[in-house]
Amino acid sequence: MKFLKYALIVLFSIGMMSCGSSGGDDTDKEAPGITIKSPEAKESFVGDAIVKVSFTATDNVALKSYVVNVKLTKAASVASVKVAPEVFTFDKSGLLSGKTQDVAFDMTLPGNPEKGEYTIEIKVTDASTEENIKSEPRIFVVE
Repeated sequence: MKFLKYALIVLFSIGMMSCGSSGGDDTDKEAPGITIKSPEAKESFVGDAIVKVSFTATDNVALKSYVVNVKLTKAASVASVKVAPEVFTFDKSGLLSGKTQDVAFDMTLPGNPEKGEYTIEIKVTDASTEENIKSEPRIFVVE
């Protein structure tokens, strides 16, 4: 009877240890989120304007970094110009932490910018080993 008691205890212990871990993949596979607050879609600016850029980055586990790129995507048709306009480009990057973080900064347009539509592309990377990346574009207009 004593032997049966010990055998049951051993079997119970083995059973409990095998239930402890699923052995599954715990890697974060969910991409981070981006909410662009400013500039507004199709918002218009002129030369020397200060463009306020702000967005919120979120992730279910942890954020890592962001990259912001601005480029001319659709030039306005201009019949003739006396002074060649300056094509505006902008690049910025930074580190993020936590599950939610607000980012805000200013961009100053040149005095004589190329007129047309510019795209701000924001990429947010989370801290997972798979580096999930979410990209979100926003267009603004220089008149």
